Amino acid sequence: MNEKDKIIYDLDSEGFFILNKLSKWNKIIGMFLIIMGIITLLGIFADSSNLALAILTILISVFMVYIGTRLNSAASNFKHSIYEEDSEGLKIGLNNLRQYFMITGITYIVVIIFMIITMIAAAFFGFAVDEFSNF
Repeated sequence: MNEKDKIIYDLDSEGFFILNKLSKWNKIIGMFLIIMGIITLLGIFADSSNLALAILTILISVFMVYIGTRLNSAASNFKHSIYEEDSEGLKIGLNNLRQYFMITGITYIVVIIFMIITMIAAAFFGFAVDEFSNF
């Protein structure tokens, strides 16, 4: 890597404070997502007769736990980079944060597309929203 391709940034006390707070919030949201994923997974026991719903519940649970672990990993790497003044830990933490945002963004896009397709299908076939609850 050329010297001009490197970003060299010395963190002052304010930078360390911001990185520390970012690490804490990553940890809080990451743990929240993991716990919610586990609770969601327990939902398969509520109505295990519907296989499609059980599979969807498992997929959502795994997704929540996975993105929670990305945030927890980012938090750990940020903490390590603060205390050890290690730029590699900062890079890994930023990459984990990038993965979280990328996966979450793709999920939002897929959900929005699914909602649009559902609304178009409902309008085309004349379904009302309350009729979907009978399925």
